[in-house]
Amino acid sequence: MRYRATIFTACILLSAVLLVIIFFHPTTPSNEQSTPSSSTLDEYRFLFKNCWFEVPWQENIRCGELHTAASTGSFVLPVVIIEDPGYDKKPDAVFYLQGGPGASAGLNDEGIAYWLRWRDNMALGRDLILMDPRGTGRSRPALQCREYDELSLAVLKRNATVLEELREGYTVLDGCFAQLRKAKPPFNPEHYGTQRHAQDVRALMKLLPYEQWNLLGVSYGTRVAIEAANVHAGSKNNPVRSLILDSIYPANRGGVTSFPAVLDRAFANFFQWCEATESCATDLPIELALDAALSQLRETPVTLTVARHNGDIPIELVVNDHRFISAVFSALYSKHQWPRIPNAINAVIDNDNRALLSLMEPFVENALDDGFYSLVFMAVDCRDHGISSREAYQQELEKYPRWREYTSDLWQYQACHFLSEGSVTVASTLALPDVPALILAGKLDPITPVEWAQSLHREWPNSQLHVVPNTGHAVINSDDCVYQSLRSFLDEPTKPVVFCGE
Repeated sequence: MRYRATIFTACILLSAVLLVIIFFHPTTPSNEQSTPSSSTLDEYRFLFKNCWFEVPWQENIRCGELHTAASTGSFVLPVVIIEDPGYDKKPDAVFYLQGGPGASAGLNDEGIAYWLRWRDNMALGRDLILMDPRGTGRSRPALQCREYDELSLAVLKRNATVLEELREGYTVLDGCFAQLRKAKPPFNPEHYGTQRHAQDVRALMKLLPYEQWNLLGVSYGTRVAIEAANVHAGSKNNPVRSLILDSIYPANRGGVTSFPAVLDRAFANFFQWCEATESCATDLPIELALDAALSQLRETPVTLTVARHNGDIPIELVVNDHRFISAVFSALYSKHQWPRIPNAINAVIDNDNRALLSLMEPFVENALDDGFYSLVFMAVDCRDHGISSREAYQQELEKYPRWREYTSDLWQYQACHFLSEGSVTVASTLALPDVPALILAGKLDPITPVEWAQSLHREWPNSQLHVVPNTGHAVINSDDCVYQSLRSFLDEPTKPVVFCGE
């Protein structure tokens, strides 16, 4: 999952991180072909389209669009079908559901190149299905606001406090959503949320000619996968044959109120790991060293020139205490970035701005990633969770005061104040589908804690849980050992999976 410029977005984005079917037609599709469906405008339709990216000559890839029902917003959602090249591939498909909410599937030239490598590395032996969710990527209408994007870039150049950033962002967002409500078509919060996303997934499964499906969800995608499979619970015709749930985000977890506890646990776990790891060395104990670095940046912020990896011009970044803690938190997601944290702390204390770039450059790339749609995150999160009481949030702050300096105003300036108009759509009690599930969890996951996976596993007899040590968020993307096990689970989802090293 990806994050905006303040620690507010570590909360709001819970967040991503990266993410020609031969029996359709043997010939190249025409510019537009429709799958059989009702002619009424209030039903889903799927249309095959020529791909909008360059397809490698040796690959069989088909593209199309899922047109949603008019009563749910008349969205057009791009779909890509990447065929597995193996002669012994299985007839069931893998539907990849990325995190967020608000992450696109990356259905462009660069993204498709990534997905082809991903397919080859995973070697799942099945066709791979990808779709941009509502409001993201190439979907229409997209949910964007230029003023908010401009603010996200401009604020990085200023030494603003957390409160100043939250206030300014809240005002801009209020105006953004007011404009979007007047647009054509107008924004309607009822057209977003996990139930809508799952409804789209179920519709696509019905319209494409696969009899059985495997839903592979990462982070927020796990919530969508469970919801999509749940509708068919108890049905003899459930098209979902298995679930792979990586870094699980259950429907009864999350929201702004949960963030003080999540943040407290994430840093406590990292401090403990760091103290026990020789390569994670600072002159002071890691927690004291971090406090010293934050104090120094609070008094004397530093300005860095940060290069952009996409060819954009470099930007000026003011690194103060709350931006540094945000960058540290975002680095906790990936074990490959953990060694950068003590190095960056030492760099601050030693006034070594050049060494600080190794932590801040990835943070800026995440904060300004154009593949993530912050307004979609807010629309979905507020639709799913609604807004808790101020008193409930204050109670959480009192229980977890360690980072209160950075979290005390999150409740007051959350977008749900002007987005949570209807009823909450995700139940507080989680229903679990009668489908075999493989649950993966990183022991040091900072944003979807391992305890969430353990709790869900205890309630779900049809699940098996594998906790991967020394790993953060998105296990599939961080541990090569996992690749070998996913294929065996998909081939026989009711049998226990043995991971290498176990």
